[in-house]
Amino acid sequence: MAVERQLEQLEPAEHDTRLWRIVEHYVWRAVEALDLSQVRRIASDETSARRGRDYIRLFVDMARRKVIYVADGKDAATVKEFADFLKAHGVKREAVTDASIVAHVGGACYA
Repeated sequence: MAVERQLEQLEPAEHDTRLWRIVEHYVWRAVEALDLSQVRRIASDETSARRGRDYIRLFVDMARRKVIYVADGKDAATVKEFADFLKAHGVKREAVTDASIVAHVGGACYA
C-alpha cells in the first residue's frame, strides 16, 4: 500500500506533520472520487471526543451504510456545510427523500 511505503520512509523528527499530510492527501483524493449520485436517504448524529467538547457531526448514506461526510461542530452550520458538499457533488436537494438527524440539546436527545 502506498501509505505504508511512505510511513517506512519517515524520519522520527518529521513523523507527526508528514504523516498527517500524507493521510490528508489520500483522504481528499478519496472524497473527490466519491460517487454520491445515488444518495437518497441520509442520517446524521453528533459525537464528542470529551464530554461537552470538540464535537463532530457524521453524515451517513443509509442505503450504503457508509459515512460520506464529517464536519466540525454540532450547529446548523454543519448541516448547511453538508448540503453545500452534496450540491458540489451533483446531488440535488429534491433527490434526498429521507433524513434522520439527531440533535442533542442540554443533555436531551431529539431525533
